[in-house]
Amino acid sequence: MNTLTIPSITIKTRTCGDISLEPVRMGKLKQFSDAVEPMIGEIMAMVDGAVDQTVITKLIRDHYDSALHLVTLLCPATKEQLDDMLLDEFVEVVGAAVEINTDFFVQSLLPAVLSKVGKLKSMLATMTGTMASSASLPTDTATDASVATP
Repeated sequence: MNTLTIPSITIKTRTCGDISLEPVRMGKLKQFSDAVEPMIGEIMAMVDGAVDQTVITKLIRDHYDSALHLVTLLCPATKEQLDDMLLDEFVEVVGAAVEINTDFFVQSLLPAVLSKVGKLKSMLATMTGTMASSASLPTDTATDASVATP
């Protein structure tokens, strides 16, 4: 039987007022992805530094429900609690939610996946090299003694 060992992982959390946020859990990853997908263009525009009134207005106008749902996936606040927040409080909570998960995906998950892919490529190259050298082994080319040669 093999034992799966998971290295010690530090989970970063962030607090905004009374709300504690942490990276998305596996059980909520699909819902998280679904909530982020419709507003990814605006999020990426803000990440690229293109933050202006039109991006923020579009985010609020077109993606208010997705943003609320996203935050409820990441913290114990309900939609009603979020609706009662002042705008600057809500923006701080949304920013913290995006920041803490961006940190996880960019600083933790992506390097870990790339490392595993690198190891897999190395293993495959080794296996391919072993198979190639096995295939290139010389075969017995001796002629059959019962066959007469002229």
